Order: sequence, then structure tokens, then C-alpha cells
Amino acid sequence: MNKRRNLSKCVSSPKRFLGIVALACLFPFIWAAPVAAWPIIYVDAPSDLTTSNVSPSSITLTWQDNSFNEDGFQVEICTADSKFEFLAKLPSDTTVFTCNGLSDNTQYWFRVQALGNNDILRSSPYSNVASAKTLLMPKTKLSLNSPGDLAAAGTSKYAIKLSWKDNNLNEYGYAIERKTDSGAFILITQMPANYVSYTDLSVSEGFTYTYRVMAKGDGYSTSDSGYSNEATATTRSKASGLLKAPSGLAAFAVSSTEISLTWTDNATNESGYSIERTTGNSFEIVTTLPVNASTYIDQGLQDNTKYTYRVRALGVSENSPYSNSSTATTGKEASASPVILKFYIENNVYYINNQPNLMDTTPIISDGRTLLPIAYAAEPLGISVYWDEAEREVTLSRKGAVIEMWLDQSIARVNGVDTYIDPGNLNVAPRVYANRTMLPLSFVVSNLNCKVEWFSSMQEVRVTYPVPQDKRVQL
Repeated sequence: MNKRRNLSKCVSSPKRFLGIVALACLFPFIWAAPVAAWPIIYVDAPSDLTTSNVSPSSITLTWQDNSFNEDGFQVEICTADSKFEFLAKLPSDTTVFTCNGLSDNTQYWFRVQALGNNDILRSSPYSNVASAKTLLMPKTKLSLNSPGDLAAAGTSKYAIKLSWKDNNLNEYGYAIERKTDSGAFILITQMPANYVSYTDLSVSEGFTYTYRVMAKGDGYSTSDSGYSNEATATTRSKASGLLKAPSGLAAFAVSSTEISLTWTDNATNESGYSIERTTGNSFEIVTTLPVNASTYIDQGLQDNTKYTYRVRALGVSENSPYSNSSTATTGKEASASPVILKFYIENNVYYINNQPNLMDTTPIISDGRTLLPIAYAAEPLGISVYWDEAEREVTLSRKGAVIEMWLDQSIARVNGVDTYIDPGNLNVAPRVYANRTMLPLSFVVSNLNCKVEWFSSMQEVRVTYPVPQDKRVQL
């Protein structure tokens, strides 16, 4: 009875009834309205696209990702005589891409687009256009020198420390290989340029390991070196009692038959020191010295002959690792003409006695002082350089003078005495720039008995040895 009453009430209102019928008839058309009627949203475009020429066959792109809902990125490329064309599709959140397989010495243009994911969320406009030119492929590759004097020592049950001599100024890095007993060598790690030590923490207690090191070229201007000598070490059962190696070994000729050696005694419980010498590839023991020795004069040598030395502390049951190696030539120091080095700020060309050479970085001015990768000055001036990775310490020595410096520290140690690098500016300190350790040039060379001059008009730093009797200029 109630249902009938409600129905008759609904039917009895003609206007309401016709409205319901009209809405029912229009419903299919409303539901099928085209998608175009919905608003279109564009993904935000990438910005700040930049390029850098990495090699003769590759260019690296970087950009700013301004969107949070893109479906990846599309990179497009063109040359001077072509139109932009598809190069690569990259995942969401990508901001760096290296394009390989390019032609050398060729200009390329790039642009990047953030991609949408459906008809409503559309792809962005293009980024700015950025251009770069690939490097010129050299006609011939320079061969790097092999690392020298590789030494290995077990420092604990699970660690073996390696050290070697860096015989190059332009290596890309180092490859370290290892074998166990009579097995095959395998690559265990790669180190950046200028490193001269590495601690292998992937070893096991009681095993003997053999190592070799190769200097790596950049792949287009320099090729890999040959391997260093092989060095073998066994992990220790106890880390205590290990003697610390001497550091800062410096050799210099005092006559046609004598070479003087100096080093820093770092051991506290040694029984003496062993001096080793070579004129080729094989070291031989020259003499042993008592406890706390730090100097020695090697006599009875051949005139005009190059000798290389290394020193180790002797223990009751085990000896220390070797010091750095240092080389001198009898008779050469006294008769040598002055060596003149010229460096230019923000320029990778420098001169040794007016002969041009290339660096893989440039001198810079920081806190009002010139900073330089010291290796480029050390070799022609006969300065020995030793890097202690654990202590972040650089030790330099020449003719008995020894400088110890630490990264980001404004105090150095000169011949055992703590000294401010620049008393008037405590911000001056060794720094790392572009993966290179940069040292305050004036402080280093002036304390190693060299003359340093600054010519502001040419932005030139000039280093001279031996030192003429005139005024030194601080940089």
C-alpha cells in the first residue's frame, strides 16, 4: 500500500518525471565526452644544460631536473650540418649522461626533454641547447713509465700495505693486481693519479700475497705502462710490535765519490737501520747502522754515476717496510747549471730551462698564495716527495732539509720545528683541488733552498736553483 502511494506521488509530478527521463537519456553522452575536454599538463622542462669534452669520442652532459613526475628524459643531438635527432632515452631523475662513440675534433649540439606519461601529462619543452667539441685524437700515444720500488708489508691479520714510486707526471691512475700463492693475478682495485700507497683490507690471516702495479693511461693520449716489480707479503698474526718505516729519505751528492743520505727516524724500538743501494733494478745492502741513526755518507762511489737508495728499520723478529726511494748522481750537483722553472696561473704549460712541458692541471691562487701540484717542481729540482695516505701528510726533502705538511693544516714542520706556512694568513694550507694535492709553492721551495719570484704582469711564478744572492719574493 505504501509503495503504491509513493509511486503514484512520483508519477503525479510531471515536471519531476520529465527531468529524470531527460537526465537518463543524456547520461551516455556525458560519460563518453572526449578526453580533450580535460586540462592538459606539461612536465617542467630541464634547465642549465652544460657540456664537457671528456675525450676524442665522448662528451658528458649535465642538467637540472625541474620536474617530479616525468617519465624519463630524451636526449637529442645534432652536428653543424644536420638536424636534431633522437640519441637516448634515460630513466627518471637522471641529470648526467655521457655520450660515447662520437667523432674526434667535431662540434656537437645537444638538448634534453622531460617526457610525459599519458595524453594528459605531456612532455616538456626542450631545455637550452648546449654545445661541445670532442678532443683531437693524437696521432701517437705516449707510453707511461712503470711504477717503481713496489714494497708490501703485512700490518695486521687482515691488512697488507703497499707503497711504490710514482714515475709519471700525467698518469690517469693506478691498477693494483694481486695473486695468492701460485695463482693468477687479478685486478683488486684502481687508485687515482699521484697515489703512492694502498692498504689491502680484503686479505685473510696467514696467507701470502703477491702484488704488482700498473700506471693507467687516459685511453687516447697516453697508454698503460708496464707492470712494476712484484712484491710479496704475508698477513701478520699480531699487529703489535710492527716497526714504523723511515720517511723523508733524501740523497744528494757531496762530491764525485760521495752521496749523503738523511731520513726521519719514526721507529721507537728498532735494533738498527739497513741502507740499500742500486744502480739498476736490484737493491743490495750497503751497510747497517745503530739505533736512532738518521744520516749516512756513502763513500768510494764512481764519478758521474746515478745511485738510488732506500732505508728500513731493523727489528729483533721483523723489519719495518722500506722508506721512499731517493736518487742522486755523483759529481752532478756541484757542476750543474741553475735549473729555472716557470709556471703560469691557470695555464697547464710550464717551462724547465725554457723547454715547454704539460701538466694535467694548472697552478691556482688561493687565499692570496700560489698553489701547485708539487710533483711538477719536485722532479727537476731533485726534491723527494713522500705521501702518507693515512696521516694525509706530504713529506718533502732536499739536501738535508725536510718539510712535513698536512692537508688543510696551516702549520708545517721544517727540519723538526713547527712553522706557520703564512703567519699573516692562517687560511694558507695544502688543499685538494680537482683530485690533486696542491701545496703553497713559495713556502716549499724557499725552505728547500730555492729562489722563488713573482711577475704579476705575466702571472708568472719563477723558481731557480741554485739560489742567486738576491732577495726572495713571497707568493
